[in-house]
Amino acid sequence: MKLKSYFRLFILLIITTVLQGIFPAFSISGTLITPDLFLLFLTYIALKHGRFSSVTFGFSLGLIQDFTTQIELLGTFSFVKSIAGYVLGTIYNYERIWSKQIRWLIIVSAYFMHFSILYFVKLNGSSVTVFQGVLLVSIHSTINLILLYLLNKILFDSKLV
Repeated sequence: MKLKSYFRLFILLIITTVLQGIFPAFSISGTLITPDLFLLFLTYIALKHGRFSSVTFGFSLGLIQDFTTQIELLGTFSFVKSIAGYVLGTIYNYERIWSKQIRWLIIVSAYFMHFSILYFVKLNGSSVTVFQGVLLVSIHSTINLILLYLLNKILFDSKLV
């Protein structure tokens, strides 16, 4: 990537960090749910710059989230964001081969996998039932997918995915 691209990504990262901090949250079963704007940013990086950049940025974004939101589970976000970056970055490699429906299917799978691993680690040993865990993963993934769909339609004129 060129220096201009890094500068643009840095500005987008600052905007994403500010928005992540002020975005409203709600609680389900005692767990706070807020859209993961860092995951949306990671999706953008994966679709525009490929697998290596998305894994690198995923680890960095996850580390930022680890230090700012949950120091007791340090490394969890870094781990799941790196995996999500790898899966999402695969779309870049096969962009001309895969149809739009397949790309969306990969994104949906990556989001559900991301939140499944995150909540498995986060809720391990708590009194949350499997149904509540699946509900949390589904709601969190759906919120992020809706935001990605809206960003794709409004900002990128359906050309991102």
